Amino acid sequence: METQFWLHYIGIGLYRHKHFEIESLRLGVQRAISFHLIKKFRFGEPVLLAHYHGRKSQSAEVFGYFVINGLTHNLPKEIYNDLLETLDIEKIDNTSRTESRACGSYTVASTVYVNETLESLAEKIEKACKKHDINPNKFKFFIKGRYIPFKNSFVLSPAKFTRSYMRIKLDGFDLKMQQVEDENLVWVLDYEKRAYLSKKQRDALLSYKLDEYLEENKK
Repeated sequence: METQFWLHYIGIGLYRHKHFEIESLRLGVQRAISFHLIKKFRFGEPVLLAHYHGRKSQSAEVFGYFVINGLTHNLPKEIYNDLLETLDIEKIDNTSRTESRACGSYTVASTVYVNETLESLAEKIEKACKKHDINPNKFKFFIKGRYIPFKNSFVLSPAKFTRSYMRIKLDGFDLKMQQVEDENLVWVLDYEKRAYLSKKQRDALLSYKLDEYLEENKK
């Protein structure tokens, strides 16, 4: 029996497999998404993660997945405040923290736990932006969630390449779903994207996180 899944590629220029897993186990997965695609996704839905192995071989190694539990954005404060007035909110956590990933860095300013779907969030963001006569495509959006690695990766061949997300059909493949965390909307400030990390920079950044991760999980 065939089942459809979302598939997303992780760029090898920024992330080798082990580096991605170290970061994602600590911070969760957070991947950029075009605003117009948000409505196509659902909270609690899995997204398969893979490395693409060249246009000649046209194959991809699928090594894990994440379950969508949140949407991250960098909307201006005035638009964000208007958006908050329209949301069905459970609670707000204004704890501030800085996160540095291989793909970029930012400051988390607020996390809002909501009773919303991704579709309703996108619609309300669109309305808040329209009120200020601004196109939401000007801003950054990311879907996020807990990372679950596969014990054994598998290869898709042939596989098409995309920098976005695609739907694929897998025969006889089933995912044991993990408990999904509460749906949330995360507001970030001072987002800086990285296009490339040298091996030295990558190892310096992520080996530090590996030390932290091992220390935190001694118990």
